Order: sequence, then structure tokens, then C-alpha cells
Amino acid sequence: MMACSISRVTNRIPKVTNSRVFSTSGRIHPTVSIATPSNTSANSRPCGNLVLIPRNRTSSSTRIPIKRNPAATAAAALVVSFSHSTRTTTSMTVMSAASLLTALNMRTSQFDITHIIPMDKVAADRPKEIPPRIWRDVGFAAMKNSAQGGNAMPELRTRGFLALFVALTLLIVPAQVASQTPATIRMVYWPGPESDAMRKVVDWYNAHRSAADGVKVEMVLFSREGFFDKEATVLAARSPEVDMVFTASYILGRHAPHMDSLEKVVAASGEGSLQVFLPSARDSLSFQGKPYAVPMDVSNHFLYYRSDYLNRLLTDSAWQRRYSEVAQRELGKALSPKKPEDWSPDDFVAAALFFTKTINPDSPTEFGTVLQAKNLIFNVMIWDNFLYGLGGSWFRSGFQPALNTPQAQKALDVYVTIMQKKATPAGSTSYEYGEANEAFRTGKVAFMVQWSAAFHELDDKTKSPMVAGNVKLAPVPGKKTHVHALGVGISSYSNTKPAVQKWVRFLATTQAMRMYADAGGIPPVRAALANPALAKQRPEFPLIAEHVEKYGYVETTIAETVPILEILAKHLSAAWALQVAPKIALDQANGEITQLLKEKGYLK
Repeated sequence: MMACSISRVTNRIPKVTNSRVFSTSGRIHPTVSIATPSNTSANSRPCGNLVLIPRNRTSSSTRIPIKRNPAATAAAALVVSFSHSTRTTTSMTVMSAASLLTALNMRTSQFDITHIIPMDKVAADRPKEIPPRIWRDVGFAAMKNSAQGGNAMPELRTRGFLALFVALTLLIVPAQVASQTPATIRMVYWPGPESDAMRKVVDWYNAHRSAADGVKVEMVLFSREGFFDKEATVLAARSPEVDMVFTASYILGRHAPHMDSLEKVVAASGEGSLQVFLPSARDSLSFQGKPYAVPMDVSNHFLYYRSDYLNRLLTDSAWQRRYSEVAQRELGKALSPKKPEDWSPDDFVAAALFFTKTINPDSPTEFGTVLQAKNLIFNVMIWDNFLYGLGGSWFRSGFQPALNTPQAQKALDVYVTIMQKKATPAGSTSYEYGEANEAFRTGKVAFMVQWSAAFHELDDKTKSPMVAGNVKLAPVPGKKTHVHALGVGISSYSNTKPAVQKWVRFLATTQAMRMYADAGGIPPVRAALANPALAKQRPEFPLIAEHVEKYGYVETTIAETVPILEILAKHLSAAWALQVAPKIALDQANGEITQLLKEKGYLK
């Protein structure tokens, strides 16, 4: 069989392609992986059974086999395997780098990835990490070939000298190459504005920190539909295909068994600190007292109100008298108008009736408020504000459910009274975020409780011309706001944890969070959200920081959070629709949650 030296292959490749393989320092370009044909026998596979593919492409990649020459293969193989720092889910044997020279222009699907040797492990513990067979049959093939009278070494020395030189250099100083070849980590992220913002941070890091840290970050974007199901499949398979998990407060309990705690990861370095994040946001991504994710975007609620209408209510004596009359007649309570910042749940109901035209013909709006009353877990999170604002909570001590308490009854009465008095649009039982925004922007309602993300579009003169300029924010009546966060943590199955930890520590810095906020993210970091320059464009940001810090609470992060929310959504929405008496709805919800927690071992 014809021997194949590196030169026999490289001579057939245009110089422009060669320039993509060898760097100016004489090392193989670090954009390659190694593979073997999956459907051919060892004897028929050319040049040591080995082929080479462009790095980070594990399917339908361009690949090209090289001809057999153990000496040439050995020299170049060491270059590739030592300078290749990315990781893959399977294992791979080393091969000649010469194949890359034509691989970039050829495409085939006959090869499968089979083994790769991470650079950091090669540098740290080479004899244990590299299989003895590879050291014996490949690592020293050049010397064996020469000793046995092979004819490849002279040609390798004369025409393939560069590859041999680099190989021998790497045997002596592999750590030097490791520092020059970034390890690629793959981070799952939520697609949309969040990923757009993160892209800016990732690009900056890869451009300015990648070389020094030895880390390159890639984003993996699943589609929004079935996002967490897809991620759950990857985690259940214990796959190292992704290194970082995207999570949320309400599903953290399900993800935590597949993630590493960040408690020591960040504390072990001088860079980064979880203390830069607001306490309730940190709590929302902690499980059993330990942090598991870096909070990237925070969600909370505000009372949105029309300042033109509420200012008149506070200054017009005729309106004030009518307000008191409505409160007494409809609620049996002697109430006077207050600033929205000082509202209690009772004030919320009274104002909703006052601004409803069927109750007060002088009202400038058809309805006082809009309730998001659809059977949906996110609507439960809004109702929870009234529960917590009235002194209630999901649990007593020890996970004993507390959904049939006087506080829960009063919180449910807020919604039921507004529904009974028709102070919210008739279709509210099918309303969620989008429908509530539409009712507010079209001038149908005077105020509402809504997610903080809505302000940017409601105060936009192009998107909401009827209300923009008159949209103001206040605490939710009762001065409590649900808080949850979206964040990223380390997969327990990652093969590049040292690299991932460097990226995590960078994310846990004010610098990174300011970049993220400037790009459109909503990080729960006061120094980022309260930045005066950013506040001019996003005036709600300083208020998000203030309210999350002062009024924020987290219901729980246990694995059963979503099932509990689903139980509450089912029973509360039935009461909101006036189909079930409030007490019955709460008793049923409390009973089902109790049974769930008994089955899961939280209660005896």
C-alpha cells in the first residue's frame, strides 16, 4: 500500500486552505475534531483508521480520510489531540491532522465521532487520561517505525517537519498549548429577548476573555414550545452534550438533582459573587439552602395605574365624595381615596368599583381593573400577591399547607368581589398577560396588577398611544410581590467543569450584569438596574430593583412547585369564574396539596 505522508496530502491543497490549518506559531489550527469511519473495517480504513473534521460539528460534518503512514499519523495526531480542548459526548481516537487540509471542502455522512481527549486533562494527567493503546500504538509510532526500518520518517523529516516539530514540542509543554486553545462550553438559553441580550455578553466574553481564560462560550437555543421538556430529556439522559442548564425558580427543584451547587464555585474565586444579586432573586434560585443558578432575569409585579385619572381622584372633591359613596354602598366600608402607593387590598377593590361605569356613570373607563383569571399557573402567581400581602402564605411550618386560612379567604374575596360586581371585563376568565395589556392600553381600565415586563410597551407612544405618558407604577396593594428568576447553572454531567466555572464566575460580576442589562436583560442586580444612564431609557428598572429588594418573596423552590401551582390554578380559577364558592375552592385546593406532599414524603 502506498505510504501517505503529510506532504503527499498537503501538496494537493491550495495555500489558502493550508493557512487555515497551521497558525503563525506553527501549531495546528484548533478548529478540528477527530473521527473514524463507522462502516469500514480497520484494514480498509486509510492512514491508521483516522479522519479529521472541523471542530464543533458532530453531524453532517465535512470529513476526509488520509492514507496510511504511522509515522506521519503519530506526529500530527499528537498535535491534534493535545491542542483540541473541546469535549464531546463520546470517545475518539487520535489521527493525522493532514486530513483537515481538504476536509473543509468535502462533505460526507459516513463517519461517527468516537473519542476525544480534553486538553486540560492531557496537561494535568496525561498518562491516565490517554489510553495506553494510543500511547503505545500512536504516540510512539514514529519512533517504532524508524527503528523497524520504515521509509516514512525521512520524508516526514524533510517534508512534514513542521507537524513532527509541533508534536514533540507538545510532548514537552502541553500546558502551553492548553492555554492557547479555548475549551468550548455549551449553554442552554431561553430564545427571544433574553437570548438576544445574552448574545451580547457572550460575544464580548469570547472576544476579550476567551484567550486568557481558555474558554469559549456557545449558546444552545431550544424552541420556546416544549423548551423545558427538551431540556429535561437531555438531563434525564445524563448527557454531557450541554454544560449549562437554563432554569427558572418554579422548576429549580426538578433541575437541582442534575446540577452542581454554586456555593463553592463562586466563593472559591476572587472574581464574581452571588452577593451582587438581590436577596429574593438569590433565594428564588436556591434549593435546600444552596444556590444552583446565576439569576439572569427577574420577574415581579407592579400596580399599573393611569396617573391622569388617579391624580384627579386625589384632587377633585366631587370625585372623592362619589368614591366614598361607592365604597359604602357596594362594600359597606367607609373608605377615602389614597395614593396608589398606599393602597390596601380593600382600596384596590373600592377603586375598581369607582372606575366601573355601571357602578359610577361618571367613570372615564368602562371597567376599574382587569383580572387575569384564566386557569394558568402564572395567574396564580399574581393572586399570590394578595395572599402574602394580607399576611398569608402557601405553608405553615414544615410544609403544612395553609390555603384554607382567613388570609387566603380574604385574598380570594378580592377577586370574587370584583368579578361579582363586574368591575373587570367579561372575558377575564380567559385572560392572561396579553389580554390584560390590551385592556389597559386601549383605555378600558384604570389600573391593574401586571408583570414588570409590560411597562416598556405600555409606556411606548408608538405601541400604546392612548396611555403612554400616563402609565405609573406602585407596589401591589399589600406591598408584597412574587419574585421568580430565570438563570443558568452547571450541569452535573458536563465534561468541562473547570471552564464552565470560569464563565459562571464572570457572570456573577457587576460588569457582566451591566452588559446584560444594557442589551435588554433584567438582571436582579441593583448596580445594573439603577444605572442612571440606563434608567433614562428604562425608567422601570430602578423600581424593579427597589420592589424586588423591599417587597419580594418566593413561595418555594421544591420539585413540587409546578404541581402545587396547577392545583391552585384549577380551584382558584373555578372560584374566580363564580362556579365554586370560595371556601369550597380553598378547602379542595388545600386537601389536594396536602395529599401531594404526603405522597412525596414532605408530610406524614
